[in-house]
Amino acid sequence: MARVAAEPSHRAGLCGPRRRSAAVVAQASECAGELSRTVRQGADPPQRPGMCGQVGEQTIAGVFDTGSFELLVFGEECTTCGKAVGYHHSSSRTFLLGNHTETHSFGSGTCQSRDAYDEVHVGPFDAMAFPFWEVVLAQMPVLRQANFQAIVGIGPPGEPVSTAEAAVEDFDAE
Repeated sequence: MARVAAEPSHRAGLCGPRRRSAAVVAQASECAGELSRTVRQGADPPQRPGMCGQVGEQTIAGVFDTGSFELLVFGEECTTCGKAVGYHHSSSRTFLLGNHTETHSFGSGTCQSRDAYDEVHVGPFDAMAFPFWEVVLAQMPVLRQANFQAIVGIGPPGEPVSTAEAAVEDFDAE
């Protein structure tokens, strides 16, 4: 499976014009409205969504995390994810399951995830078969009352490269 980076939607190739149904547009508008209300109400930073987008044509609100660099989405199989469950891979025509699992640790707890691929749309960017982690088990009390369905890693810069280099060095050492 190829991993595809996000490109602006106006570019040729995998990214094309968006074909969004009225229902998807309405969901995105509702999500943006919820973000606006949350910010005005001054929610605690760990629960304040910072991004609205679509994963597999499903509107997802995400909270930014500066300590990670990956996209984690709370999936339908996660019975311990509370109100954060918002992604239903069974409803996506473009979902692909990967072959790896991972434990992710945050200040608010840990979660077990599996790698997956789906269409992802954020702002002007569209990506087909975008890699992300679908959370299937979480030990994060904050999720009981969460108003987000994803964790969006936005830093630190260079972390994916240094992590990959360390993995190669570990492999070469074996």
